[in-house]
Amino acid sequence: MREELHARRRAKIVAAARVVFTAQGYTRAKTADVARLARVSIATLYVHFENKQALFDAFTISALAPYEGPFELAERRAGDARTVLTNFALVYFDFMASPDLRSVYRAVGAETNLRPELGVRLYQYAHNLLGGSLRRILARLAARGELVLDDLPMASRLLEGMLEAVTLTPSMLGGDGVETGVDSEAYCERVVDIFLAGYGPAEN
Repeated sequence: MREELHARRRAKIVAAARVVFTAQGYTRAKTADVARLARVSIATLYVHFENKQALFDAFTISALAPYEGPFELAERRAGDARTVLTNFALVYFDFMASPDLRSVYRAVGAETNLRPELGVRLYQYAHNLLGGSLRRILARLAARGELVLDDLPMASRLLEGMLEAVTLTPSMLGGDGVETGVDSEAYCERVVDIFLAGYGPAEN
């Protein structure tokens, strides 16, 4: 019972932190504002989080964590290269088009000139989650002879970049809720077509 109460309070604090950090940014945000919104005391907040940095880390991870499962499923997806990559692209597209995820990137991006460590930490976490899954998928497909990769990290970045160009990038200037303006399924299929044209095995 005590652990359940502890988990509920922590979740309330993280939810409040998301509201405060996305509205005010890291520098202007105060832990007192987070505690007030979560309806807990400052002392209770610091029982759960050592400092504002730890609270901010929890806020960023909370936005990415729900996608760990979908990316794991995408990584295990059976099928040929087109099927597997299109499925991954759709998961990645949905992830990058999520207002919650965009709010994290915007909040971090606004602070990186003053606090570059925030961006580094987010990049490392996201890179391990997203890029890690994609690189393992690409390596598996290459081992099966369905892709020809002389530079796997570059191939991974190219695929990610084509997806981010209509999801994350516009939102950084247009706001978290900006529409992508494209049909996700059709766009992901086209991205995979282009990718396979460059990295698929040569026709005999």
